[in-house]
Amino acid sequence: MLGSRSWLAAALIGVGGLLLTACGAEPGQPAPARHWAPGGATATESFVAISVVGTRRPHLERFSLPSGRALGPIQSAPAGTQVVSSVISSSGQIWVTTASGPRLRNDTVGGDPAPNSCHSSVLELSPGGSRPSRTWRFGNSQLVGDAVPNPAGDRVAYLESGCTTSFADSHIVIRSLAGGRDLTIGADAAPCHQMSPPSWSASGAQVTFTFNPSSLGPGSGPLIQGACPAWHLGELAVASTVHSSEMAGVRLVAAPSGCGYTAAAFDAWGIAAVETCGYLGLGPAHLVQLSDRLSVTATFALQPGSDPTWLSVAGAGRSVLVDEYQAPPATGPGAQARDWLYVFDGVALHLVHVYPDASYGIRGASW
Repeated sequence: MLGSRSWLAAALIGVGGLLLTACGAEPGQPAPARHWAPGGATATESFVAISVVGTRRPHLERFSLPSGRALGPIQSAPAGTQVVSSVISSSGQIWVTTASGPRLRNDTVGGDPAPNSCHSSVLELSPGGSRPSRTWRFGNSQLVGDAVPNPAGDRVAYLESGCTTSFADSHIVIRSLAGGRDLTIGADAAPCHQMSPPSWSASGAQVTFTFNPSSLGPGSGPLIQGACPAWHLGELAVASTVHSSEMAGVRLVAAPSGCGYTAAAFDAWGIAAVETCGYLGLGPAHLVQLSDRLSVTATFALQPGSDPTWLSVAGAGRSVLVDEYQAPPATGPGAQARDWLYVFDGVALHLVHVYPDASYGIRGASW
């Protein structure tokens, strides 16, 4: 679910999955190419990511930023748990979202997902703890992904959908950890859309994400149970977290013609976003910096074939970790996929490591 353009849909309909297991660093793992050493401006010298090692099951590990090598497992989880995402809160806690389902009842397009066959949970882990300090579980009729705590640590934003209708009704939920009424963003979006994981502003008053509008006409429903036609190119979205918002109340900014936004995160200079262009977004790709007024102030080239790229912000928003999975078609005939890790410091995009995905790769890096 974390290794293709359809990673969000796959995460929400249970196609493929990453397992969180108690695995240590792989002996003899290949040393990734090192192009830049973190200095004093870097927020942290370690990060967390899903480790993909040869034929072993993917697992969650902490990595050294200077060396790029795995430092060891973070936490074990029940067998079969699928990791949707992991993020590190402002207090250093690791939030892991896991999900499974729905169960597909046949091999038709969409798979005809079975009702009430989903399982989702959010774990809050201490880096050195043996058990989650808090666990939230959701009903079998729901599918939850990409939980992200706000900077104050008293609210969490996550993607939610019906178990069998993630292709139709995925939206953002804002929940207070002290209890109270949940807020929603985009719950009215037309069926067959896509949303990227939310990112909080420093004040916690807004979230940013990307939104791919549905290509269906008004009043249309999904064409086949569990399947949708291709959505439109992604737009940058900014919404308030003070109240619920329909899509009409969300500020949207389009990318240049032929391109779309696929990921976004608040940083110290406004919003950092990933822009992809060309057929299926597998052409040129860029990290785009936008101001507080959402005008583009700088553009930095990424590798072509971004499929996808994850953003994570630390150090009061002054360090952005960029984890790009480069799809095989863009790496050349017969070539393997690669994982490119960068740090953006507001001035330049620094290439830190390149992981040969065939033998050792990472997914969803965060710090």
